[in-house]
Amino acid sequence: MMKSITGTIQSCDVLREGEKNGRKWIMFSVIINGEKFTTFDTKYKEHIGQEATWEYEEKQDGQYINKTLSKYPETKVSDKNVDKNVDETMIKAFGIIRGDIKALKDAMEIGFNSLKEIINSITVEEPTPSNEPSVTKPIDNNDIPIIEK
Repeated sequence: MMKSITGTIQSCDVLREGEKNGRKWIMFSVIINGEKFTTFDTKYKEHIGQEATWEYEEKQDGQYINKTLSKYPETKVSDKNVDKNVDETMIKAFGIIRGDIKALKDAMEIGFNSLKEIINSITVEEPTPSNEPSVTKPIDNNDIPIIEK
């Protein structure tokens, strides 16, 4: 009987290995939400932590109930949700970074404007011949060297 379970793949470990008619096979034990399933599909091992709705077949074998996972689906609805969550997280992260850059730019502009005010307020005495009075003038901004990285 086919059933489904919604949950996260918690683990996928080798249960048994063998060879039949010259072909090797591996049976995996997969735990989803604490329930144990078996499968021959290696893709479940590659997707530990993946949340989705998983299909499995349930068969009574004497006193035991075997739960065999169906082949790993190529696309899952929740894969899109994971992508959407990643996209939303990236958008938030870029927004935070953009805000930090703007704050840094604003702080630098304030600092630069303050520095310009300080530079404009600095005066220097120009040397004059000893018989003339000294002259004070503001520093020319063009006299300040620009340092580039």
